[in-house]
Amino acid sequence: MSEALGHNHPDTLATQYNMGLTCFELGDNDKAHECLTRVLRGQENTLQIGHPATLETQQHLGMICFAQGKISESQEWYERALMIQEAVLGQDHPSTLVTTHNLGCLYCKQEKYLMGYMYFLRAVAGRKKIFGRDHPVTLDSIMSLGSALCYLQQYEEAFAWYDKEL
Repeated sequence: MSEALGHNHPDTLATQYNMGLTCFELGDNDKAHECLTRVLRGQENTLQIGHPATLETQQHLGMICFAQGKISESQEWYERALMIQEAVLGQDHPSTLVTTHNLGCLYCKQEKYLMGYMYFLRAVAGRKKIFGRDHPVTLDSIMSLGSALCYLQQYEEAFAWYDKEL
């Protein structure tokens, strides 16, 4: 396909992107990272930096790096994506909220529970506004927020969140 259409053609990039996600689902994180890095280079050459496809690729690169245990690289991808998402899509856009939640997870993985809590708090507020209180993604952020509070030994506040929201 890339020979017929070119390496940066949207269909070529979409196919490579899907291949990368398939590799990720199959557990081949190295191949997934390689595919999505190539896709991102192509997207940055043909699309705007704030294009939704480019932002989604950055988000997935953060996820892949996280799965590989490359926490600092994952953080760089997530923070880069979040900065652009907030500027282009807004703080309460569903994609922005996914990145916000994922940064909370990343900080908790690093045992930076207060930072994780702060990101989960933002994710809960945005997801409640967009999806409602009882939506699974909102509940996931509430559970993560409560867990971060427990790690901070803020058990009463965690209980209050669980009791109020669940």
